[in-house]
Amino acid sequence: MSIALIPVRVGTEWLLLEAALVQEILGAQAWLSMPHARRELPGVVAWRGRAVPLIDLAAVLGVGSLAAQESRARTLIAETERGFLALPVDEVREVQSLSSGQLREAHAVERPFAPTEADLQGTVMPVLDLASLVATLSGASRSSTA
Repeated sequence: MSIALIPVRVGTEWLLLEAALVQEILGAQAWLSMPHARRELPGVVAWRGRAVPLIDLAAVLGVGSLAAQESRARTLIAETERGFLALPVDEVREVQSLSSGQLREAHAVERPFAPTEADLQGTVMPVLDLASLVATLSGASRSSTA
């Protein structure tokens, strides 16, 4: 069994995203900040006539965060069961097809929401569990507004 993953870079951090979740890869996108927003969910991006929540992966990984109105070179639009979201990243590489044997429990590069990792061309990259991240952020957002 194989899985298709997309390598992306945020700052100096490389990670892998499940390719099946990515709907579109755009260039840099302007975004609207939201008042009282969490660092990880600072605002929204306009995409196909709707406001899509922006997840700042740098803030999630603990390696910085987007400044107001700052953008990154690429924006991935992904879809989870909770809806669409925008992921600003600095670089995107071509989809890689990995066998389940190439994935292992994270130990070399431990990151939040990345229970597994893979070695791609000599670089160990965490595999982001986007559904788990979105579920956690959605729950935290609801509890902070209640």
